[in-house]
Amino acid sequence: MKDLTIFSLEIMIPLVMGFGLLYYMRDYLKQVLTDICGTKERSDFWTGFICVLVLLLPMFIVVLFSEEGIYQESAGYIARDIMQRVLFGKLVALSIIGFVILSKSNPQQKLHR
Repeated sequence: MKDLTIFSLEIMIPLVMGFGLLYYMRDYLKQVLTDICGTKERSDFWTGFICVLVLLLPMFIVVLFSEEGIYQESAGYIARDIMQRVLFGKLVALSIIGFVILSKSNPQQKLHR
């Protein structure tokens, strides 16, 4: 495959997966962040911040570890390699978000449930 096509795949796959993940999680995330932050304005800011993180961190990891120019394999191998790096980036981003939300959750509220 041509280098430009591979690079385009390396950019498009994380974006498509990121938008899909954000579409699924955005409403739940807003509810949790409103509860933690206390105001809608604060939760809107942190929701936007998390959206940027979920979109950019995996793309950064893919581009950072790009093997552009040395692919000798089939398109299936290239797609699988890109997906591995994208999923690693999503896992890191979601782990960071989950850890922060868990650390800010009210421990008294957990006891009453």
